[in-house]
Amino acid sequence: MKAPRHSGFTLIELLTVVAIIAIMATWAIPGFGRLADRAELDRQADRLWLALGTTRLEAAERRQTVFLCPSHDTSACSSNWQDSLLLFVDADKDGAFNAGDELIQRFNAAASNVSIDATGPTSNGISFKADGFTSDWGSFTLCHSERADETARKIVISSARMRRDDGGDCSGT
Repeated sequence: MKAPRHSGFTLIELLTVVAIIAIMATWAIPGFGRLADRAELDRQADRLWLALGTTRLEAAERRQTVFLCPSHDTSACSSNWQDSLLLFVDADKDGAFNAGDELIQRFNAAASNVSIDATGPTSNGISFKADGFTSDWGSFTLCHSERADETARKIVISSARMRRDDGGDCSGT
């Protein structure tokens, strides 16, 4: 009479598989953190790109000057582009959010782990005229605070055009 055969895994085989999975996980998990940081940086660049595009579109649709500026308390403009962003009709064209100005939209603040450095006249805000052009120029450089070695995300603005440029590094910003 034959002895019954048991099918399954032995304890040694199971421990070997668990050890292999553990080794692979310690190799792969740090890469997931870097991937998540890149995704956050891209998300914040998309947020700013959307705000700028919406500003330009609103100016053309309303046929009047529309202004986008950072605001810490949603009642006045600031110079920190990580704050929430105010999009408003700048009725008196002074580049400040006043009682007579119409608030169109408020964009949420940027993530705390992403820095946004504005250069040029755009550092305190940017306006688009009714024709969709701006007299402002400059650039925004976005960097992740925990990944200074990563490539920066940039948005460059000229009078007639906005473009994205994923180049440069964040070590100097």
